Amino acid sequence: MHTAASNQSLYLRFFGYSRTAVEEYLTVLSRPASRTHQALTARVGSRLVGIAAFERLTGDTAEVALLVADDHHERGIGALLMEHLAQAARNNGIRRFQADVLGENDLALRMVHDLGWAAQMRYHDGIARVVADLAPDTATPPVGPHS
Repeated sequence: MHTAASNQSLYLRFFGYSRTAVEEYLTVLSRPASRTHQALTARVGSRLVGIAAFERLTGDTAEVALLVADDHHERGIGALLMEHLAQAARNNGIRRFQADVLGENDLALRMVHDLGWAAQMRYHDGIARVVADLAPDTATPPVGPHS
C-alpha cells in the first residue's frame, strides 16, 4: 500500500516524502500486538487499503497513526479502523489518543470531528496536536465481537 501512496499522502502522514521512513515505520508496525502497541489493517479482497496503529506514550495516552490508500479515501475505512483501534486501546487501559496532524490535512481533522470524540486541538507552526478522549459515546454502538 505504501509503495502506491502518492507523495501528497506520504507528506500528510509522515510530514515528508521519504519512502525510506515509511519502510522503517512498517518495521515498527509489524511487531506483535501488546498492551503498548497494536496495528489493525483493512483489506478489500486481498489488497491492503488501510492501516491504523497506536503506540503507548505514557500512562493512559497513546500516539495514533493512520494511512488509507489514496483511491479509498472518504469511504469510511479510516473511521472504521479508528473505531476498532480505540476499542482495542480501551481494552488495554488507554483512554486518550494523541496525534500530530498537519493543519492542511483536512481529511484527518474532519475524521476526528466525525468520530465524535471529545478532542482538543492546539496548533503550532502549522501542526495540530490532537488529543482525543476515547470514552465511549453512549450514542455510538460498541465495536467488537459482541456488538
